[in-house]
Amino acid sequence: MQKMNQSSVFSNLQNPFKAPIYYKETSDSTMVDASLLVPTEHGTLTAAGFQSKGKGRGENRIWNSAKDKNLLFTIILNPKQISHPLVRAPLICGLALTKFLNHEYKLNAILKWPNDVLVDNKKVSGILCEYKNNNLLVGLGINCLQMDFPSEIEHKSTSLRLQGVKETPPKILEAFLPILKDTLESSHWKNEAMKYLFGWNKIIEIQTGSVEDSATESIQIVDLTDDGFLVAINTKNNERLTISTGEIRFADFI
Repeated sequence: MQKMNQSSVFSNLQNPFKAPIYYKETSDSTMVDASLLVPTEHGTLTAAGFQSKGKGRGENRIWNSAKDKNLLFTIILNPKQISHPLVRAPLICGLALTKFLNHEYKLNAILKWPNDVLVDNKKVSGILCEYKNNNLLVGLGINCLQMDFPSEIEHKSTSLRLQGVKETPPKILEAFLPILKDTLESSHWKNEAMKYLFGWNKIIEIQTGSVEDSATESIQIVDLTDDGFLVAINTKNNERLTISTGEIRFADFI
């Protein structure tokens, strides 16, 4: 792995976690790179200009990203140094990014439970978490400068550049990391999460199960559990549901 040096565009970044940042121009996956480092310092980052095998959430999903256009990184966290249980980590990291995009760039960013961030109802970022050797690996992909997307996802994808933000990926990372650190260390999260939550207190359509074999239901999201799971009401029978990760798909965002 190439450690950042003076020739790297990431060379002057300040990491508020006081841990190293490693950078590769091309990587199979920053998540794989990070897994080779653990255990290591809390807040260590692995970043890349391009991922040939970037992971998405769910089986057989990949993260599509144009070379040198987007922010692709994994941060290694010590669970003892954050204020949240591991199961809530994807939601908290998504909340941090949502707050950052709203406050820093005045974008209409919302949090799509459990681990996506949308701007104008199009996906700008996805988050993937894995646990390895007593460390939490949080992988983030943020569409920054990319202007075009594959035809199968272009209708539901956007980038910060398409939303008027001209900052480069390194500058965005440097501005985002302090917000991420503060959010991970704060115990006050639920009200903020519900404020930004996609579909909060509205009747929306969801799909349960796989895309190929699924049933559509109408629900109203009414709360979040302490673990960050959705609490919803089935509008047909008024049944109160607790929905954990991997059990639902939003019908208008497959």
